[in-house]
Amino acid sequence: ENAGTLAFKINVNNPSNATVNLVVKPAPFSTANSSDFTLANQTINITPTTTSVTVNIPIIDDTLEEQMVEYFVLSLENPVGATLSGETSSTVYIVDNDKAAPVASNQIQLNYIGSFDPSGNSTSSTEIVVHDAATQRLFTISSLTDVFDIINFANPLAPSVISTVNMLQYGGITSIAVKNGIIAVASPNGTNAQGNGSVVFFDINGTFLKQVSVGVLPDMITFSPDGTKVMTANEGEPNDAYTVDPEGSISIIDIPSLTVAGIQALTQTNVTTLSFTQFNGQEAEIKAVTAAGITAVVPGRASSGVTSFVVDGQLVFGPEFTVVGKVNIDPTYVVSNAGADNAVLKAIPLNGGNLMLLGSFTNYDNKGIISRINRIARVFPDGTWDRSFQSGAGANGTVTSMASLGGYFYLGGSFSGYAQQGGGVFRINKMTTNGVIDTVQVTTYEKKTRFVPRFNGGVQGTVNSLYAFDGKIIATGDFNFYVRRRFDQPSYKYLDSTIIDSTDVRQLARFDENGKLDSTWRFDKTAIGYRGTLGKSLPGANGTLRSLMHDDGKILCWGFFTTFDNANVGRIVRLNSDGTIDPTFNPGGAGANDNIDNVTYDKNRNKYIVVGRFSSFNGTAAKYMTVLNFNGTVDQTFKIKEFIGGGQPLYGKELSDGLIVVSGDFRNYDGVIRNGFMILNPDGTLADGYNTTGNLSGSAQKIFDIYETKSADNKRALLIMGSFYSFDNKPKNNIVRVTLE
Repeated sequence: ENAGTLAFKINVNNPSNATVNLVVKPAPFSTANSSDFTLANQTINITPTTTSVTVNIPIIDDTLEEQMVEYFVLSLENPVGATLSGETSSTVYIVDNDKAAPVASNQIQLNYIGSFDPSGNSTSSTEIVVHDAATQRLFTISSLTDVFDIINFANPLAPSVISTVNMLQYGGITSIAVKNGIIAVASPNGTNAQGNGSVVFFDINGTFLKQVSVGVLPDMITFSPDGTKVMTANEGEPNDAYTVDPEGSISIIDIPSLTVAGIQALTQTNVTTLSFTQFNGQEAEIKAVTAAGITAVVPGRASSGVTSFVVDGQLVFGPEFTVVGKVNIDPTYVVSNAGADNAVLKAIPLNGGNLMLLGSFTNYDNKGIISRINRIARVFPDGTWDRSFQSGAGANGTVTSMASLGGYFYLGGSFSGYAQQGGGVFRINKMTTNGVIDTVQVTTYEKKTRFVPRFNGGVQGTVNSLYAFDGKIIATGDFNFYVRRRFDQPSYKYLDSTIIDSTDVRQLARFDENGKLDSTWRFDKTAIGYRGTLGKSLPGANGTLRSLMHDDGKILCWGFFTTFDNANVGRIVRLNSDGTIDPTFNPGGAGANDNIDNVTYDKNRNKYIVVGRFSSFNGTAAKYMTVLNFNGTVDQTFKIKEFIGGGQPLYGKELSDGLIVVSGDFRNYDGVIRNGFMILNPDGTLADGYNTTGNLSGSAQKIFDIYETKSADNKRALLIMGSFYSFDNKPKNNIVRVTLE
């Protein structure tokens, strides 16, 4: 992170006059953003003498202790006069330097001085060694015999055995610990290995004090630092035939007084044994076993996956069981398992029930093998590709959003060309409803005529969202300039080439239907902008921004920022339709204490579903997820549970009935296995019957959009889009429809 500048080298073989675009891929392909490095999309010019091109990328050395791996992806795209070979993309990792790794102090040097055999006849095998500093004694156990040895270690060069304690009469020995002159030994059940074991206490000389019962096969015994507790990990090992398989557990022994008298006074009431059965895959009841298969009734929170079962005393591992719950893959959605070859980001509903799919894919349902279906596809309600959509070569970069205005569709994304207009589009394209780019004839400086995109405007950067409101087009995203072509003036190099005018516009911009910037919206006409020109936009956010628009034109913005228009905001802010900050949203609230990754809005309940890296919102504990009321305050009826074993939600959407679909890289929610996908009740608990699906496997985020619809047989359904290769353990590439029953 403190390297300063990265020299990114592009090798060129057999050079000739050519160009290629160097594109910075936005999220979800990158986790780093403009607050971590400085680089804009650019065109690389190649001449016959070019053998390599080096692009210098300044790396920003911030002071944040990063919570996840930072990287960004650079991609070579749209070659003209050249062919891309080898890897066309490269991932650059930024190593955080704010959470320094410990440096070895070298204060301890280890030197071999000898070894010691407690048995004295080479029949011992020392498994565990503990040391008592007060008496300078070692306590060792053997993996060959059920004894522990007390060893005088006052002179490490000449240790000697003080006494040996045989543990067979107590059941054996698996582990040992010592503290304040008290020895605690974990002992299995000597007569029934699947029965409860015990903890046996001795004084420092090996004199028996007390034995109390704990769980099955206790091991890894230890004292708490303050000596008030002794704990064991009870392994619960099964018998050889696996017909008896005890539960694993932990036992905690309360020690009121760590003295000989205190240990002798212990009773079984001082022991608490905790099981983990609430976290188990719950047992199913087998109803029928036939040659055709096995039928079983499973608990409500069981999910599809690999199972084990016992039939007539025989343990069988596998096969993969599919649990039939309330969420099932829709057989009436006829798209093959091939789905899309890259991420599907969004579905836009059209008249007649058709959908427009947007993303970074170039093939859909294997229909783009010969002629690519580049980043946009119109599909029928059953998922079938609509061949009549005339998008031609499509977009040459990711399409993120679409808006409709005046009988035309407007696309936004990271592309610079659409259909035949290979380089004349600035991240926004205007087209007919059948996919044909809207063009207009212009006369150039040399009095030549040519056809160019009618939407003469756009941005330098990426458009993440595009909206139509009040006769205007609004774009939000990661951009710093508004750009527009001019044909009436010569360029400094070629008389008849296109001139690009640039204006300082950050993250939010409004245009008329043909691309002219609306300088009455979030724009200061008196401010000094790019290269001393007059006029630039308001400051916007000091980090990455995402957004959604309400029906009344209000825009909710969230992301990786702490200020907006120089006002302090907690990574989330709402704007009025005129572009000013809405003071009725979260007035005086601190917002999120870390970055927000995604927000969706449910108009039925007027709620926002917010997910991200935060642990609190407005000072209220909310690790990774919260629900907000329309005014930005926390909905106190929603209580997020614990994500056990790591991972977090990265997408959440409230359905029309109040259920909440959540996706991310988590594996366990509230003690229940949920591999990246779950459905919650409005209060944050798992919805019974809706969490039976198996793994959702793919990228970290997995889901980017969910569209509520109906199946062909009129069942309630969800069209799920994202970056994944399987759903419910079935191969499904980036798009799948499920029914909810």
